[in-house]
Amino acid sequence: FPLPQQRQSLFTDKSFVYQKSMPMQKRTDTNNADWIFGVLVLIVFIVALMMKFANSNLFELLKGCFSKQQLEITVKDGTKINFFSLIPVFFVFIPIFAFLIFCICNYYEVAVFNFKGYILYLIFFGVLILFYLLKMFFIRFFGSVFRGKKISLFYIQIQLNFNFLMGFLLIIPVILAIYAGNFYEEIFIFISLFLIVSLYVVKIIRSFYVIIKTFKFSRFYLFFYLCT
Repeated sequence: FPLPQQRQSLFTDKSFVYQKSMPMQKRTDTNNADWIFGVLVLIVFIVALMMKFANSNLFELLKGCFSKQQLEITVKDGTKINFFSLIPVFFVFIPIFAFLIFCICNYYEVAVFNFKGYILYLIFFGVLILFYLLKMFFIRFFGSVFRGKKISLFYIQIQLNFNFLMGFLLIIPVILAIYAGNFYEEIFIFISLFLIVSLYVVKIIRSFYVIIKTFKFSRFYLFFYLCT
């Protein structure tokens, strides 16, 4: 047999040579996303608890979105809103809506004062809660100024009912937007935005119909309500 001969390796010239001037690409750390799964599980758990122990109350809120008679029952004879409706809004709608904004910022790489991860989510969550509380305060304030306390309660209740419906419908598309691939993430983001815009238009039309049908008041007051 012939003796083996040493020859040049086929991989020598193809070997990657690292240069110090070349930038290093950092791997994306996915371990920090565990908090997202925990918050989503908590939201789903809260929805499950409400469906288990307050199913009739949830049905009344959903029915109040499209039934004027049910809305009048929910508002407690025009003296106060149904405070149970605050639970799904603050523990379902606002957390899910904050996740949607968080997904949009991450997907389109929108920097918000260099905040990332759960800190950015908490900022969105806190801003939405503050905005919602201020919105209800100003509606009640102008309701007292223009002697429209009852109509302000009706309008706030309509907002609460539709926001609960919106949060409930956004759970699945937002979860899919978070855990889907890059291509499908954009699709589910647009589906979520379409649901929000559609329900917002329906909410404006429904609010206009119920308030005009039930009350007589200043046009400025009507304009203010529809803008908020």
